Amino acid sequence: MVKPPASRPRTSALPNRPLPRSGIGPGIRVEGEIAGDEDLLFEGQLRGSVELTSHALTIGPSGHVDATIVGRRVVIAGTLRGDVRAEEQIVLLSSADVEANLSAPRVSLEDGAQFRGGVDLGDGSGPAGSGSPPRRSRAESPEEEAEASGPVVDEQTRLL
Repeated sequence: MVKPPASRPRTSALPNRPLPRSGIGPGIRVEGEIAGDEDLLFEGQLRGSVELTSHALTIGPSGHVDATIVGRRVVIAGTLRGDVRAEEQIVLLSSADVEANLSAPRVSLEDGAQFRGGVDLGDGSGPAGSGSPPRRSRAESPEEEAEASGPVVDEQTRLL
């Protein structure tokens, strides 16, 4: 006697469907706070803040953002001025133009990305947006400071 296969519980009509993702297009301007419970692709203009603590934010190539951002993962392909804190990772794509303090366990910059600011490679709960400048050594000359600070990313930015 052949038994029929055991039925599996179904949690969704489309089990392989990606998580919902919202989008804000290039013709939209936002002033204020954006908060939510799903991933967001932002292509418009924003002045304010974004809080997607458990979700991903992607600032598309046409996105222009002046904000404090908190997210699980933040990918930047457009323009950002402000501070970013991510629980997992911050990625600056080659088209990114960023002037910000970044705080995440992992930060990556593609060749061509423009970046000015500070980097905290802590656990993502660090003080991005605290207003405190990057740590400075007590070196008396630029050469001593370079030795004390570690690898130089460019003239304005040092990996901490």
